[in-house]
Amino acid sequence: MSRPAQELPPPGGFSAIQFKRHLPNRGPSGLATIAGVFCITTFGFYLLLETRQEEREIKLERYAERVAIAPILQAESDRAHLRNHKELLDFEAKVMEGVPGWVVGESPFYRKGHFNVHSPYRS
Repeated sequence: MSRPAQELPPPGGFSAIQFKRHLPNRGPSGLATIAGVFCITTFGFYLLLETRQEEREIKLERYAERVAIAPILQAESDRAHLRNHKELLDFEAKVMEGVPGWVVGESPFYRKGHFNVHSPYRS
């Protein structure tokens, strides 16, 4: 009987077994991430301050415009008030034309500096 042949490694041995994990590099390092966040935050604050300055200038310009136009608006309001007051006096004159002793535009409650109560029970 012949002896069975024993299996032996190939001459020079087997190749090395790869047991280490070879994972690809997944993104920047921690220091690079922190530096990037710092740069973006700094740039954001710069834009914020610049925008606030622009808004402040626009607000100041709007305020100056309002101050400049205020006399015109006041004059227009005064004219409207006078026109309305004249219309009311004309209406009062028309309504009270038959009342003897009635003076248009004079208050019936204040005469000669003191308060005068008009009561139906007083003569």
